[in-house]
Amino acid sequence: MAVLLLGTPEISEDDIDHPGIDFTPFLDPGEMLDADEDVVIEEIGSADLSFDNEHVSLSTQTMHRPPKEVLSRRAAQFQLSGQLAGKTYRCRITVTTTSVPPRTIVRDFKFTVASESD
Repeated sequence: MAVLLLGTPEISEDDIDHPGIDFTPFLDPGEMLDADEDVVIEEIGSADLSFDNEHVSLSTQTMHRPPKEVLSRRAAQFQLSGQLAGKTYRCRITVTTTSVPPRTIVRDFKFTVASESD
């Protein structure tokens, strides 16, 4: 089982969101995410979500949950849609690093979708 990242952000059912996962705490000094390798995201335990435009950020990004700046090639981003109201989702993201030999980092993350009564 992959390490579960802390925090469970909440989004709306109708959101088409563009979240990012900051991998800085998991990288060694000088190591970055390999932008030439695929970012793989999978939904665990359900099949509601759609992922698109999975990529390694090639410039400094401002993350919004929590607010912070993340340097180039240290975050993976994607488009997220299809979530249903009142559900909590668990997803897994896999990236490759520039270390020699390359490392594969696998992390799980959760998010909650606001219920219709919220």
